[in-house]
Amino acid sequence: MLCRCSNLQKGVLILWSDSNATKLKTKKFSKMNYQKLMDLNPTKYGEIINKENQLIEFFEHPYYGQDRPVIAVCRALKLADETDFYELDDMTAKDGEYTPVFVQGSIRYGYEFM
Repeated sequence: MLCRCSNLQKGVLILWSDSNATKLKTKKFSKMNYQKLMDLNPTKYGEIINKENQLIEFFEHPYYGQDRPVIAVCRALKLADETDFYELDDMTAKDGEYTPVFVQGSIRYGYEFM
């Protein structure tokens, strides 16, 4: 029998077995609540304009700080999502390979369009 345990603060959904409490699957939620994030006034790390001319701003997690990945925000689209990165170096590199792009409400990276 499977039991479902969700941890909204960390943005993951963990499925585990009652018998041995082994973690079976972890799924990252697709996006954050933009307005709630902005209401918390998170610390801004930097910004970049991606190849789709979206101004992407990078913020620290308001509760967990640098212990969580950097959050990418596009104010024009009112979207926010946790990235896969803890530092800005790769996301702001000139080659654009890991630059975030918001497509149909989801975060993608430059290498997915090359």
